[in-house]
Amino acid sequence: MNSFEDLFCQAHRCSPADFQRKVFWASLTWREKMLAPLLGGSKGAHFGPDCSFIAGSGWATDLAQIRTEIRDYFEAP
Repeated sequence: MNSFEDLFCQAHRCSPADFQRKVFWASLTWREKMLAPLLGGSKGAHFGPDCSFIAGSGWATDLAQIRTEIRDYFEAP
């Protein structure tokens, strides 16, 4: 069974190495895209929990795993 990362990379014609960066930028609104570089972009500490969520979701092969990642994301301090 394909993971979310596999399916995303196939659909967007990107390598697995580009997965997290592409999902990060695709998930931002236009206002957030303007501010994100000032906060270090996808490598900045401000977005650490978001990038962990994206990485964890990449391994998901079903909706239950995505729900677990979402729960963990919102429960993180």
